[in-house]
Amino acid sequence: MDINGSLNLIGYAGSAIAILSFLSASSARQRLINAVGCLILVFYCYSMHAYPTTICNAFTCALDLVILARLLGSHKHNYSVVDSCVSDGVYKAFVKKHASDIAKYYPQFRPEDPKQNFVRFILSDDEIAGLQVGIQEGELLHLTADYSIPAYRDCSVGRYAYSHMEDTGSKLVNVSTPNAQAKDYLRHVGFRGQGGKLALRLNYAHRGA
Repeated sequence: MDINGSLNLIGYAGSAIAILSFLSASSARQRLINAVGCLILVFYCYSMHAYPTTICNAFTCALDLVILARLLGSHKHNYSVVDSCVSDGVYKAFVKKHASDIAKYYPQFRPEDPKQNFVRFILSDDEIAGLQVGIQEGELLHLTADYSIPAYRDCSVGRYAYSHMEDTGSKLVNVSTPNAQAKDYLRHVGFRGQGGKLALRLNYAHRGA
């Protein structure tokens, strides 16, 4: 393979990485992966003397890194939880507003299912950052949805929520119907496979602030 052929492979790899970054459920991970893809494209475009495209990719890479630094620097959120129910007006308005996005991650989620006796909002100051919905049965909590709005997809919402469930009496949380992106997020906050489902055994001894 000649040098141009090798460079083309590098260009294809950079483009693929940049495109695949948009499949990430985490905003921070998306920016990191996209920055890597753009950096590869900077090398490729510069080698091919495509200087305008080089500048464009360099700018995108720099922008990704700046946003990534801000995301990583904003991990200290002032989180709190507020319990709700499926008949609550705020809950109905929230799930209606985010219905299409929630459905991407939890396609079998039915927001008005009366069996869902666990509804909890996770707030960042006075903003709703996330929502957890499920069915509580004794010490088992079966979640039908664990959703964070796009600005809070650095896994901090989930880590906070799962470390502040003492009041629920839950010792085991499981989820059975998320898509691949939601599964990726759940694994990052500690879920593991168990009997065809993802499950998390709660440990309050190491509670995060």
